[in-house]
Amino acid sequence: NITNLKYISLNGAVAIGSHTFKRATNLERVSFPNVTGVGHMAFAYCYSLRSIVLPKLEQMGQNVFSSCSLLSYVSLGNLSRLNTGVFIDCTNLTNITLTGSSVCSINSNAIPNPNENLSINVPSSLLDDYKIAWSSLSERIFPL
Repeated sequence: NITNLKYISLNGAVAIGSHTFKRATNLERVSFPNVTGVGHMAFAYCYSLRSIVLPKLEQMGQNVFSSCSLLSYVSLGNLSRLNTGVFIDCTNLTNITLTGSSVCSINSNAIPNPNENLSINVPSSLLDDYKIAWSSLSERIFPL
């Protein structure tokens, strides 16, 4: 029963399908060091989720973390794009760290109504490029 999961760390997983952990309401922390893709709504409605680390992530679907109201820390790797609603209703999100070697594009609705304390940390070599690409959030972008 996925509703009882509290922590997941799988070194062998390379992809997480759509809706895989949807409504795992007790899930607090996730670490998938080798995952490169996450499907639509994979962690939606994980109300207890506080942090997620995906250092090799390249692609993700829409609404992946929607309504993860306690989510505060996200670390993503070589992500190419933040899609619609990825962080919708993530009201406690205060830190997004993007570690990839190129600028991740963003859909205008990826982070609707961001927390006033949200900071987005990016490689210092890409700081200016991120501030241009993510212009609506430029005052929240800082170097790693």
